[in-house]
Amino acid sequence: MSLVDVIVALAALVGAVWTLVQVLGRWPIYSRRWRLRYRARRLGLPEDLPNEALALAVERPPAWEYLLFEATLSEEIEKCRLLERDVRLRAVSKVEAVTAEEFAAWVKARFTTIMTQLEQVERLAHEELPSAVGEPGESGDAGLIVEVGRRMGRLYRDSLEHQIDGLSLSPPEEFKRFANLLVDQLGTIQDVIRSCRESYHVVIRRLLETPGGGDVVIRLKPDYDFEALNREIEHLRAMGRW
Repeated sequence: MSLVDVIVALAALVGAVWTLVQVLGRWPIYSRRWRLRYRARRLGLPEDLPNEALALAVERPPAWEYLLFEATLSEEIEKCRLLERDVRLRAVSKVEAVTAEEFAAWVKARFTTIMTQLEQVERLAHEELPSAVGEPGESGDAGLIVEVGRRMGRLYRDSLEHQIDGLSLSPPEEFKRFANLLVDQLGTIQDVIRSCRESYHVVIRRLLETPGGGDVVIRLKPDYDFEALNREIEHLRAMGRW
């Protein structure tokens, strides 16, 4: 065997040893993840949860139900960062010119959407989530808690996508101010969902400080201020454009 062959063999051996060291170094992380997934499967829980939520659902520390909901919803909101940026920057890839009639039809549909989404969030926050969490002293249903968090997350994303749709429309000039107001108001659902997450964060902190202390009260803080939109509609009507 030549010196070159020896060097090549040694290099291959060093590479193999280094790979083994890397794998062994990560083994605790991988093994914990596998254990959590196995236990989640036996409990009938979603296995695609991020590590934090999966650990909460399986290991169930104090106030785990509220922590699990917050972690699930936060994960869903985090997935929307690019959409949030596009809305904030008013960045759309394509703008389509629409007539006054087409824009009016879109506006009416979006008003219905806003009210429907608000009703859905309120039902999730005040009915379905408390039911999934369970009564004080009872263990909650992790699968249902995750489902509620993800459904809220979908409503959050839908709201952003509706805003993007609005930004992609170019109505006649006299409707431009109204269009901008409506796009902003379509974000109301995001404010409501964030207020729900913040309210649960307060509940979690209180429960961890004083286990079993007090009733759980969730306060949503929606901004239902449609006055500016209504004034703009009246202005358009006075012009004979609505």
